[in-house]
Amino acid sequence: MGLSSDSLLHQTDKNSLKKIISDKSFRMSYCKEFLLSSVNGAGIVFPMVCFSDIPFSELHKHLCRYGQYTIGMKKEWGKDKNFTPVLYFEKDSIFTGRILQQFQKSAHDYRNDLGEFELKQSF
Repeated sequence: MGLSSDSLLHQTDKNSLKKIISDKSFRMSYCKEFLLSSVNGAGIVFPMVCFSDIPFSELHKHLCRYGQYTIGMKKEWGKDKNFTPVLYFEKDSIFTGRILQQFQKSAHDYRNDLGEFELKQSF
């Protein structure tokens, strides 16, 4: 058994499944993520559509958590659509600190250019 499958799986409930089928598209939702480092942190809202590449043998665990219905797409489909996998960061890593610095600089630059973006520092 592999660690992942060759498919991208999207779990959903019955009403959302009907909407996906009728619209022939997946809807993005906004998810607030917290980027933390040992120095500071930021809460940022990302638009996303969630897919997993878990092995089919593990699917039953996800159905209980994320919805009773699953739509499967080939991984190549995701690559063609320029999907980006989720990244996980270690709180105390140098990489996480640098990513946060770049987010904060980008937010500051964006705020100065448009005055519409807020990056809340709550840590």
